[in-house]
Amino acid sequence: MNPVKIVCPTNDAEEIEDLIKAGAGELYFGYVSTSWARKLSHIASSNRRYYPESSFHSMKDVAKAVAIAKKHNVPVSFAINGSYYLKSQYPELLSQIKQAADAGIDAVILSDIPLMLKVREKFPKLGLIASTCTSSFNSESVKFYQSLGAKRVILPRHLTLDEIRTIRKKVTIELEVLGLFDWCIYDDGLCTYHHGMEKLLGVDHGCLLVNHFELVGSEENAKEGNIKRIVDQRIKNFQWDHFCAACLVREFSDMGINSFKIAGRRFPTAVKVQSLKFIHDSFAADDHDQLYFNTFQRRHPLNANAYE
Repeated sequence: MNPVKIVCPTNDAEEIEDLIKAGAGELYFGYVSTSWARKLSHIASSNRRYYPESSFHSMKDVAKAVAIAKKHNVPVSFAINGSYYLKSQYPELLSQIKQAADAGIDAVILSDIPLMLKVREKFPKLGLIASTCTSSFNSESVKFYQSLGAKRVILPRHLTLDEIRTIRKKVTIELEVLGLFDWCIYDDGLCTYHHGMEKLLGVDHGCLLVNHFELVGSEENAKEGNIKRIVDQRIKNFQWDHFCAACLVREFSDMGINSFKIAGRRFPTAVKVQSLKFIHDSFAADDHDQLYFNTFQRRHPLNANAYE
């Protein structure tokens, strides 16, 4: 059984040493240049993270972070994983990739197929990683991105263990799963909600808007409890505890999954460090401890079909 590589986010060169020491086997980051932010704001971020603190804003800082990671032989990937871009945006994106490539990054995480083809053409030495936003639901879609030059595909977060296992048996490419802080139980690549609008809407998390109700109608209807039952069931169906798959690290390793990703680029360094330690402890647990971890398997959508 080979340990799964733990892929950790970063947004600060100063935290790289701590993350690697805690067990990060690979790092990834987003970048929003000052010119991009000035023209388009972070609402139109190029890496699907809409808060300034989620990304680097200086290529000098990117180069510093990559240099530290390289000193420890830890690969670094650059996320430019919007589902699509305007043709007019490609020159700046390709310029950013060139600067990052010159700094020494190993791969680019992409969703947009035209951009993927351009990167393959202009930067043949860079690895291509197909983002979870490519919505690769099955082995044929994984093979498609492999045919475009991808070295790894990040699987959608809602796939069951059996579905992941089936894909793994049918493809030779590297596979990655999102395993910690992947809050949403739906598919990233098909999501049409813009999380950058949350502050404008005055809500903590926009996906919960479907569960914001105001009881209306007659007092008689409210007393009957019909509306309340509907509301309670709707909220029950939206399960927010689906964020941890630490108990499945061994199983992912056994089935041949290559990478286990921690989400949360804008999280404080301390949270990332503790997350890395937790995942490594989960993998290193003895049989008794693993039995304890396994009691939590049902709370993650990756294993939902097997337990519900």
